[in-house]
Amino acid sequence: NQAAFAIENARLFESVRNTLSEVIELKSLMDNVFASIASGVITIDTEENVLICNKSAEAILGKSSEELIGKNLTKSIPSLFSMIKPQMEEVSKSNNPVLGLEISPRLPPRGQVDLRLSLTPLKDGDQNIQGTAIVIDDLTERKWLEAKRRLFERMVSPAVIDQIDPNGLQLGGKQSEISVLFAD
Repeated sequence: NQAAFAIENARLFESVRNTLSEVIELKSLMDNVFASIASGVITIDTEENVLICNKSAEAILGKSSEELIGKNLTKSIPSLFSMIKPQMEEVSKSNNPVLGLEISPRLPPRGQVDLRLSLTPLKDGDQNIQGTAIVIDDLTERKWLEAKRRLFERMVSPAVIDQIDPNGLQLGGKQSEISVLFAD
């Protein structure tokens, strides 16, 4: 009987070791996927504590994961939280995602930023809501460039703009002879 128990324990131990190895491998894969996503990803639990924060979210929000993970979103980033609190409540009550929410919070290290957020319910295996997943895209530079383009379009004729090939532009200009007629 003791030999049978020892053999069974050895089999169980090997099974646990293999399962642990698979879990570690899957966690490593998940960490690599989160790190390579260009959009910021934050997950929060039902008490609004940050569970996961990827590198892109750190760059967008100007805070390290150490400053965010395990901390309450209300205290970590109050300007962001105050703008998305109604949508977060809607997600948890209706169980429906909120997609394409555009906000412009003032984040202390970066100043005024333009963000697009998607909030989706974070569910467990039984489809019970465990929190919210927030995907953040930084639109600050894009909006700045669009404002510059609109300003340029007001200063230059549309005919000239149509002739410009963005791929063919080169710095430095070119030298050429021109004739100009002045009349008074």
